Amino acid sequence: MTSFRVSGVAILIAAQLSLAALELEAGESTPVRVAPLSSLAIHPAVSAPAQVHSLNDSRIESALSAIVEKIQVRVGDVVEVGDELLMLECGDQQNTLDQSMAGRDALKARLAFANFQHARARSLVKSKNISDEHLRQRSADAAALQADLSGAEAGVSKALRNVSRCTVRAPFKAAVVERLIGVGEKAQPGKPLLRLLDLSALEVSAQVQSFDADSLQWAESLSLLVGSKRYPLKLRSVVPALDPRSRSRELRLDFVNERAQPGSSGRLQWSNPRTHLPAEYLLLRDGHYGVFVVREGVARFVVIVGAREGSHAAVDLADDSRVVTEGRYGLNHGDAVTVVE
Repeated sequence: MTSFRVSGVAILIAAQLSLAALELEAGESTPVRVAPLSSLAIHPAVSAPAQVHSLNDSRIESALSAIVEKIQVRVGDVVEVGDELLMLECGDQQNTLDQSMAGRDALKARLAFANFQHARARSLVKSKNISDEHLRQRSADAAALQADLSGAEAGVSKALRNVSRCTVRAPFKAAVVERLIGVGEKAQPGKPLLRLLDLSALEVSAQVQSFDADSLQWAESLSLLVGSKRYPLKLRSVVPALDPRSRSRELRLDFVNERAQPGSSGRLQWSNPRTHLPAEYLLLRDGHYGVFVVREGVARFVVIVGAREGSHAAVDLADDSRVVTEGRYGLNHGDAVTVVE
């Protein structure tokens, strides 16, 4: 009777131990909820302050020393390439041109006569009526006059350029933003006359953080937002230097079609096409930020290089990766998990 009682107790204890072992084994598997990466992924919008610059903010100067006779534009006027801006009093330049042309014409006449004499001398030398020395003299006279005529032609060209400079013309389509001289004042080489702002050669400058500049190699739909107006852009250059104070990098971008006004300020915006995981799913393990995914019933901690606390992180995981969304805080790499619905 005593032996039967002992055996029964032993069986009961063994059963309890077995149940405890099963409960313990079941307790080692952490229940979690998961979601595919594709359902959590975002493509964050990035923005940075930007400004529209004109590549030509030019102070137009005179190439001559002359009195200003007439100014044909006012501040705010928009001028096209070649439009007249300002007239100089150029009587002296015109006189110089007239003298140069008269001197050139005289040399042409003398050269024509010298060429005639040279041709005549060649025929006479064949009949032995003049010496070879006389022929050489005629040839030298014609050559000297030809050289003088070339110099005179250069003088006429210079005088013509100076006369053309009496009319100052717009070098590009521009807005007149400042008049720097008045009628009756004397223009001097190096003294600005007008300030023009190019309306065609425009580009956008933006200062972005270095890590944002790196994402531009994948960027899509770059645009400048000025007020409620959006202007499509294309990246021209990332300046290969950091600002030592802000640690930012400068971007230079071109307008795709419609342009904003020079001097406009706004926001450069783009969408990062790389898959990003919201910051709320990031966890810190062993000094690294990452995310837990479930593979074959086991939690795997995937380190996300470059991830920072409180920021969305770019991930290189398959879209169907099962990311742990609930029950992740107490997990460690390699823990057994049970996925619950």
